[in-house]
Amino acid sequence: MSLFQGLFTAPSWQSFVLLAWGWALTSERHTLTTYLWLTGATRVKHFSRFYVFLGSALYNARWQLWARIIRLAAQWVPAEAPIVIEVDDSTKKKAGTHIEGVDR
Repeated sequence: MSLFQGLFTAPSWQSFVLLAWGWALTSERHTLTTYLWLTGATRVKHFSRFYVFLGSALYNARWQLWARIIRLAAQWVPAEAPIVIEVDDSTKKKAGTHIEGVDR
C-alpha cells in the first residue's frame, strides 16, 4: 500500500484502503457492496462516499496508480524480455444469459 501513498487526500486514502482491503478479502463475487460489507466500511462513512471516490479521486489517479504498478513489476522482468500487459475488458451483462466468471 505504501506504493500508492501520496496520490490521495486523507479521506480518499481511507476509501482506497478500505476498498483494497475488501478486494483482498473477497473470494466470490467482486462487487463494491461485497467490499463494503466485508470490511465494515459503512461504519466509517456512508456508502455513497465510496461511489464518489470511484468517480473522482480514483478515476483521476488511475494512470499514476498503473504507472507505479508497472514500474514495480518491471524490476522482475529481464532487460531483454518484452513487458506484456493483458487486460480483460469484458462487460458484465445485467440481463439475459450471463457470461460465466466475468464478475470474478
